Amino acid sequence: MPSRTLAPFDPKRVAPWYSGKGSHGVLLLHGFTSTPIEMRGLGEHLLNRGYRCAIPALPGHATTPEDLRSTHWHDWVEGALHEVDILLAECSSVAIVGQSMGGNIALHVAALRPRIGAVATIGAPLRLHDARISVLPVMKHVIRWHTPGHDVDLHSPEAVADLDSYGRWPTAAILELSRLLHRTEHLLPCIRQPVLLLHGGHDRTVSPSNAAEIAHRLTGSAEVHRTMYWRDGHALTVDTDRESVYTEVGDWLHRHVGQPLAAGAS
Repeated sequence: MPSRTLAPFDPKRVAPWYSGKGSHGVLLLHGFTSTPIEMRGLGEHLLNRGYRCAIPALPGHATTPEDLRSTHWHDWVEGALHEVDILLAECSSVAIVGQSMGGNIALHVAALRPRIGAVATIGAPLRLHDARISVLPVMKHVIRWHTPGHDVDLHSPEAVADLDSYGRWPTAAILELSRLLHRTEHLLPCIRQPVLLLHGGHDRTVSPSNAAEIAHRLTGSAEVHRTMYWRDGHALTVDTDRESVYTEVGDWLHRHVGQPLAAGAS
């Protein structure tokens, strides 16, 4: 689980990150209540392989929980679409990679933008397995905030220092997350791009069964590959096997959208 804080974020630490030049672009999307920093290591790896990388902060994220409370699921999707459209306009090939909710949004965006060449998801959810979701439309008006626990599912517990997320969540935003997942599920058969699904075997935030369920519904995809990192938790981008995750994502992009000629351009 991410390192959750009730204190204000350091704006420099959680700021969006854009780097690289050239014709091969990659959009990297963080998870629910999280910040761009959880994708930074992967972004730097891809930058060193020659890709132009964009890691934005999704609407309502990397600021305050109050900002998140005022957003809706379509705001997060529109934020991702805005970023990917910039890359599509300026690059000859574009891929999209997402962690957790960012992975779900990556799939959603891929269905809407067929020019995207490849997709990789990391710990992506398909649905929230919690009976309380059904009462959220009413509960959000009564219980406006949820304070998550501090259970750490990472194989490397010290890796939480590489993550930041809100220490309290708007229940309205949890409902919006559920609505996003519902919309994306219906779009999965429309995806034609090759999709890489990575998941931690000890993920207690998003059950590993989600990866299999997503793969089952990607009936139109050119290729689907699923890898389980059995000793890792939810945040694969910072956990013990992160270097293997970086390499696998980089190799997937190389295979499907090409390898930039000039690596490390910035």
